[in-house]
Amino acid sequence: MRKSFFLVWISVLILFSCKQFSTKQASASMKDGVDAVFGSGGTDTFKVGDLDNDGQPNLVFMKKPITEGFVDPDEGMTECSGGCNVIFTFDAKIPSFNHQTSIGGMVMDAGDLNEDGISELLYAPDWISSCWGSLFVYSLQDNKWIVAGSVAVYTCEENDYHKRLKKIDKEKFELVGQDWNEEQTELIDVKQVFSFSEKAI
Repeated sequence: MRKSFFLVWISVLILFSCKQFSTKQASASMKDGVDAVFGSGGTDTFKVGDLDNDGQPNLVFMKKPITEGFVDPDEGMTECSGGCNVIFTFDAKIPSFNHQTSIGGMVMDAGDLNEDGISELLYAPDWISSCWGSLFVYSLQDNKWIVAGSVAVYTCEENDYHKRLKKIDKEKFELVGQDWNEEQTELIDVKQVFSFSEKAI
């Protein structure tokens, strides 16, 4: 009986020591940040408007990067296999494009803003840290996707990006971004008008 109790007691001590050792090892590897794995790649699908002028809606496939490794909680840094970029492809013969500094996000139909028969795209990228992000309007021009306009937005409190986009006419549209007021106490809306004749690169 005593021998059995002694063996059990020794086993408990060994298990406790191993747990303590593994905890110390984990703490050492995390340093001042977090050793974590965020969305490990994958592809999201979004239904948008007509992108090839055939009168039918199209699908956008957003391939996300594999994001894993050491993360600095202050700087929001991590490692992405092949770079922290997303790749957009489509269900028809439509040029693909990349968006840099993103690990995902939302793609929405912006409507045919410039009345050329092809819908624009509204894209809100995801990033690793901070609620501050951007809202982009992409337009297919001369068989190439260009950024027609972009504004800063506070993404943590946003649930309807369409309300931030307004068509003025076939040459111009308005995006409503956000910024802090002078006292830095609350967020305020900031309107910007963009013209298709002055495309952003």
